[in-house]
Amino acid sequence: MKFAVVEDDKVANIVISESLFKPNWYEVSDEVGIGWSHLGGGMFSGPPQDIISRRDVIIARLAAIDATSDKPRTRRELAIDRAGTKAWLQTLDIEASNLRAELAGLQ
Repeated sequence: MKFAVVEDDKVANIVISESLFKPNWYEVSDEVGIGWSHLGGGMFSGPPQDIISRRDVIIARLAAIDATSDKPRTRRELAIDRAGTKAWLQTLDIEASNLRAELAGLQ
């Protein structure tokens, strides 16, 4: 059986045992882990999830587009007029434009 060892209303450890040893041990399901909150009565709540804002997602994607499209190889392929590279960059440019417009609407 799997037990959560609770200290100060938090899961401090997980123990696998055949029987209950201490009063601060609670039998739990597999998803309960260290750091979860004990709500009482054998009920548990997971730790809060980090919330990433849409703004942060857009900024990260714009940075990735800039890093990808500004590589020396990309510039060389553009210089020798590779159609595939141009089409790919146009697609990235459209995506970046749409993301910038969305970002402007968020502010």
